[in-house]
Amino acid sequence: MKPAPDFSSLCQSFFSKRLISQRRASQHTVSAYAQTFRLLAAYAQKRLGVAPSELSLAQLDAPFLAGFSDDLESSRSNSVRSRNARLASLRAFYHYTALEAPQHAGVIQRVSADAVQHALATHVAAARQKCPSLAKKRVTPHVLRHTAAMELLQAGVDRSLIAIWLGHESLDTTQVYLDADLHLKRIVLDKITPIHNRPGRFRPDDKLLSYLKEL
Repeated sequence: MKPAPDFSSLCQSFFSKRLISQRRASQHTVSAYAQTFRLLAAYAQKRLGVAPSELSLAQLDAPFLAGFSDDLESSRSNSVRSRNARLASLRAFYHYTALEAPQHAGVIQRVSADAVQHALATHVAAARQKCPSLAKKRVTPHVLRHTAAMELLQAGVDRSLIAIWLGHESLDTTQVYLDADLHLKRIVLDKITPIHNRPGRFRPDDKLLSYLKEL
């Protein structure tokens, strides 16, 4: 089944409704965004053989955008900064379409995730040039979010505020990011260890004894 050609209407709505009416973006910003979408449409016509007015958002998935990103550097010799600025324009568009076209939620979520991974990989590769030890570390968006949450927690920021910053609706979700590190665990243990007792190593109950206790 041929996908519905909804990209054109979504694109026009994004510019007229989101950028111009709601955000009141400057003419310079609107022109810069428009240039990005012109390049995207031209690339889509060359790669997919589909006219811009006949494109569907479903066709502009994560692999397609990855190819477009590479084309910006190889064919147009865009710098990393210019390429990232154009990709930021597209992320804003996909964020808008998440509300306007929920039927494309799967494509939009995948695009957003891949965009973050791509940007992170670029910055990690650059950082490894100055910090070789990063080559042995696995840096992921989740690691960054967890680290940021822990830094905020240790700085005394309330857990509810951390939840808002992370975009969580429930504090239970935030708690996953706030599992105490060794430093915090030691502080807690120091507070509960009796002053006249020697600290000892925790020894779990025998499996049979644990089973019997539960009967």
